[in-house]
Amino acid sequence: MCLLALFGLFCGLAFLVKGFVAFAVAAVAIVPFLFWQRRVTQLLEIIWLPIITAALVALPWSLLIYAGEKEFWRYFFWTENIQLFLSPSSAEHPEAFWFFIPCLLVGAFPWVLLLPSVIAGLKKTSFRTPLIRYSLCWFLFPFIFFSASRGKLSTYILPCFPPLAILVSAALMRHFADVKKKVLAPPAYLIAAIMAALAIAIILNRAIMTKSPLYSRHETWKAVIALAGLLGYAVVLIAFCTCNAGDYRKQILYFAAGTAIFMFCGQFAVPHRLVEKKVPTQFLERHKARIAPEDILISDNYFASAVCWAYKRNDVFIVGRPGEFEYGLRYDDSKHRMLDPNNLSEPGMTAPLNARITLITLTRRYVEYRHKLPKPVYENVGDYFTLAEFSPTRIEGDLPQPHEVLSCATM
Repeated sequence: MCLLALFGLFCGLAFLVKGFVAFAVAAVAIVPFLFWQRRVTQLLEIIWLPIITAALVALPWSLLIYAGEKEFWRYFFWTENIQLFLSPSSAEHPEAFWFFIPCLLVGAFPWVLLLPSVIAGLKKTSFRTPLIRYSLCWFLFPFIFFSASRGKLSTYILPCFPPLAILVSAALMRHFADVKKKVLAPPAYLIAAIMAALAIAIILNRAIMTKSPLYSRHETWKAVIALAGLLGYAVVLIAFCTCNAGDYRKQILYFAAGTAIFMFCGQFAVPHRLVEKKVPTQFLERHKARIAPEDILISDNYFASAVCWAYKRNDVFIVGRPGEFEYGLRYDDSKHRMLDPNNLSEPGMTAPLNARITLITLTRRYVEYRHKLPKPVYENVGDYFTLAEFSPTRIEGDLPQPHEVLSCATM
């Protein structure tokens, strides 16, 4: 009973984070497993406690949203879930059905190199074991579910990796118990060669590419950690390949140890330019002194939420596609917050005399409509993000004042 309540608790929390898809993923994994186990009637007995627990977690926030915005749930359920799942025109990230297959292979590295051994082990594995059956359902059906969706991101299949790890480990243990030789040696040598080649590439990048290296001069310590991780991975695998470990458990342990070293070092060795791409607040913080409370801020649907967070503003204009702000921008008192890139130099580019207009957007988007804008008084074009300041053009119809704007929290 406690485990069922705990399951419902986590389902409720997952719903608050990701919406209805949290319930869908759990359902497509558990229901087929219970059918396979011929325990369908038990489903009707155990389902109520998780449902009640999840409802108790999710209801307070859900009711508060409904009290403040009656149309939210209709839009959220039909538009943000059903339409995004089924409609190719509504999907934010449309991809082909097979999109997750290469994502899975890359995410499963280096164990994907042991695929022949895994397949051989699965053939010998008994699928009568409940853990194996549940892991197979947990991996397979959510993977098919996300593949059927029109919109896809590589991170969607993260829930598939824990059961995959269980299946791979069970298959390898079963396979190597019958194979009395170092079958892990060939893939271990291959990975060691790849790691050594990557280490050489980092060294050459630092030595040759002086203009735009992967690691800048002040990131030498990160380059050292990256080299340590790559070479440590290679050394452990080579040591494994040259040892006479007769115990297959030791073989798997050596193989996994190199991966652990690489992953531990990797989190400290990410180049700053890649971090900035995923954490735009660093770019925004560097320009915080240039943003005054009365300034007019314009951003895009990708960047606007970060701009609101970094500058504690709720009056940001959106240029280009509305994206996830579409719901809030449909209201009559907020439609003016949606700006056309072709008209940024017209009504949208007006402001009070004491204010500046600051455009903060992705560099690739800024390049697209840069020629349509007036000349900026200040411009900082980075690798990923751009901040440009403009003097307000005094024409009829100034932009609304802060008290007239749409809250980003509502959007």
